[in-house]
Amino acid sequence: LDLADNYFAKADYHSALSHYTLAAAGGKQLPRLYVGMGDTLRLSGQPESAEIAYQNALVEDANLTRAHIGLAILATNKGELDTAIASYQKAIDSSTTSIEPYLGIGRIYTEQKRHSDAIAAYQIVVLYHSQNGMAWAGLGQNWLALGNREEALTAFERALLCTPVAATTY
Repeated sequence: LDLADNYFAKADYHSALSHYTLAAAGGKQLPRLYVGMGDTLRLSGQPESAEIAYQNALVEDANLTRAHIGLAILATNKGELDTAIASYQKAIDSSTTSIEPYLGIGRIYTEQKRHSDAIAAYQIVVLYHSQNGMAWAGLGQNWLALGNREEALTAFERALLCTPVAATTY
C-alpha cells in the first residue's frame, strides 16, 4: 500500500491504481486501500468506480472521513449538492480535525447563496487554521454578498496575507 500511496502522491494514477489492485488481490481489505483506490479512480476520471471504492471503505469503517469527503466531491461534480452536503456533514461528524469538509460545504453554500451558512463553515476553518487563505476568501465573498463591505474587505486582506492567489480565486 505504501508504494501505491507514493505513486498517488506523485500523481501517477495508473501506477497507483495497479498497486492498489495488487494489494486488494492479496486479500487486504483495508479502508485505507479502498480510499486510496477511490481517490485514484476519481482523479483519473472514473467516478462510478471511485464511488464503489468509497462505499467499500465505508463498509469497513462507517466513520471514515476521507471516504465521506470523496463521496461529497463526486456528488458535487455531478451537481447533486444536497447529497454532497449530506456527505460533507457525515465527514464533519466523523472527524474533529479535518477542515476539508468545512471548506467543501462552504463552497456549496456559497453557490447556493446560503451566505450565512457559508460564513459559519468558513469561520470554523479560520478559528483553527487562521492562515487558510481559501477560507478567508470565502468569508470575504459571502460577507460581500450580504452587503457587509467592511467585513468583506478585512477577510480579503487576510486572504491575501495568507495566500496571495486565494483572494483572486473568488
